[in-house]
Parts: sequence; structure tokens; C-alpha cells
Amino acid sequence: MVYTRETHLVQLRIEETQATYECILKDVAFDPVTDAITHVDFYGISADRASEFEVPVQLVGTPIGVHEQGGLLEQLVHKLTVVCKPADLPEHIEVDVSGLRIGQSVHVGDLSLPGITFRMAPDVAIAAVIAKRISEETPTEASPTEPELVAQKGKKTEE
Repeated sequence: MVYTRETHLVQLRIEETQATYECILKDVAFDPVTDAITHVDFYGISADRASEFEVPVQLVGTPIGVHEQGGLLEQLVHKLTVVCKPADLPEHIEVDVSGLRIGQSVHVGDLSLPGITFRMAPDVAIAAVIAKRISEETPTEASPTEPELVAQKGKKTEE
């Protein structure tokens, strides 16, 4: 769970007080040498109240513009800010890009999930299919087939 980019609900139990809290894992800090966890941040939430969360975006499908038109799929947004109750919180948001052609994109306003409100503007593009750039190569002049000999430096022999 620590190494995933998905949002997970966690039941945090404090042993000293036996209290249990519903929360999400907000941030994890690692030791740069040993990669051991040095610090963890939890975000406490209420089960009956809507809260703001960041949820990762997962693109699904292969766009028509990629496999038929030779374009490139570009993911512009990797996390979406949403407001919902913890019970409605998805681990990730799947965005279907299979119908996209070159020059088309999918926007936040195109998404609709029950119980979820998006905090980002509806016109924010999540993913787009773009045309590949073709580099124009200038034709080079015919290069000589043999390298040019350079006069050798050194002792001159006298006759």
C-alpha cells in the first residue's frame, strides 16, 4: 500500500488508547540510503462527511489515433481532486481513451461518477492524442567515399 499511487482508506488503531480512526495515507517519507520508512502522514476523515481527496487517473484502452493514425497518447493530468464521502472514494479513476483520434482529448467535464464532484475546471484536458512530429532531414551532399589525406608532419628527408 505504501508503494502504490492509489488512494486507500485505512483503519488506524492507537494501541495506548484503543481508539480507531478512519483515515487515508497522505504521505510517506523514506530514508534515502536504506529506503526504510521514516515518517508517515495520515489524513483523518469522517465517514458521514464529504472530504477533498486526490485520486490517481488510470488511462484505459488504446486510442484509435494511436493504432490507426500513428499518433501519440499524452497524459496531461495524473491526479484529480475530488470531493466525496469516504464510501464513494475510488482507488483510482479510469478514463477510457479508446475512442480518441488525433487532435481529440478527454476533459474533466466528460467524466461522471456517482457521489463524486470534481474540483478541477470542466475544460481541463486529462489526456490527448497528438500527431507525431516528423523531423525534416535536409538532404546532404554526396560525401566522398574515401577520406581526404592530410599532409603528414614530421622529419623531411633530404636528398
